[in-house]
Amino acid sequence: MFFEQTLRRKLETYYNLEDNFSIAGKDFNFIARYNQRNSKYILHKKIELYAFENNEYILYKKLDKGFAEETLNEIKNLINNHYSQIIDVNDEHMSSTIIFIFETDLPTNKKLINSIKKFNFYKSFKFGLKGWINVGLVLINPDNKEGLSNKYAKKELKKILS
Repeated sequence: MFFEQTLRRKLETYYNLEDNFSIAGKDFNFIARYNQRNSKYILHKKIELYAFENNEYILYKKLDKGFAEETLNEIKNLINNHYSQIIDVNDEHMSSTIIFIFETDLPTNKKLINSIKKFNFYKSFKFGLKGWINVGLVLINPDNKEGLSNKYAKKELKKILS
């Protein structure tokens, strides 16, 4: 509970937090949403030439039973089939990042550790013209101040551990 409160305090300055978020029957303690919109205009802000959005979503869940291979498969299935419940791919969408943070005991199974480190999800829309999605995966054990992540979320892991 202490780690969750600390993480919330770090995020609430820049992110909109929503408690008890659920997607496709999978419950998360909270989701943090960040949206950045940039635009180019002529003379007046109402005359926009173009605009684009960059979004970041952080889904946090505390796992009591530990992280297993089934959990990794559920995350893959969730992103492949239900990403549209998290992000809005509209005309201004450029990029979205989804980071899953799990507070749990770190796995000891070498095969599972390698699967987590090699986890990769990238999806582009209309050959990148309508944007793309990248997904990061972070496992954290705050008691031991240890963590594990895929390549895309290494920076997030360092921020969380600091």
